[in-house]
Amino acid sequence: DARTFDPLSPERRRDVALAGFTALFGDAASDPVDYLDHCWGAGPFAPGGPTAAVPPGSWTTHGRWLRAPVDGIFWAGTETADRWT
Repeated sequence: DARTFDPLSPERRRDVALAGFTALFGDAASDPVDYLDHCWGAGPFAPGGPTAAVPPGSWTTHGRWLRAPVDGIFWAGTETADRWT
């Protein structure tokens, strides 16, 4: 929940995120090549909207291209999810 996660220090957010990744993917996930921390809701143009707004039919027409890996880069996030929980 961003309301409890965002107020944490950047260092604490990193620790919490890496602990979650490590629990899911093993010890290698605790030592990433890089880590970037950004609070999207703090920006002037993204005050709390959970996803991008796209016109009707966009996901069914273009969704597979939005998710497809490009040269070994795999995309992840709400905009590429095929289901929500």
